[in-house]
Amino acid sequence: MSPWSVAKIGLAVFGVCFLLIFFWFCFLLCVVRVQSQLGETEEEFISNKLITLLQNCKAEKERLALQIEQEEEYLTNTLQKKLDQLKREKVDIENQMEQEQEYIVNRLQIQLDETRKEKDALERKIEE
Repeated sequence: MSPWSVAKIGLAVFGVCFLLIFFWFCFLLCVVRVQSQLGETEEEFISNKLITLLQNCKAEKERLALQIEQEEEYLTNTLQKKLDQLKREKVDIENQMEQEQEYIVNRLQIQLDETRKEKDALERKIEE
């Protein structure tokens, strides 16, 4: 899951909270307007409806928060696996480079020994 998905979920949580605040203000406006017109039963009905809406919004917010937490854990685990793989590859490359370096040093040592032998042979010929 990409960081953009986490951001989208964050925006959804923000939207739910915004709707909750909006409905609360609507409720207050309705209460002021209908206090003189509505009886106690109707006010209680509206109040219960808004409480139910508030509970639903709260449940949705909790669900989204849990989903964000799960996605963050998934991303963390995925990135940790990639990091571990890169570390293993780094060690493999370092080992390979060390082997190549040893091979080159050994080859150069052999060439140096051969060159010294040739030099010694030439010096002996010159002395003769």
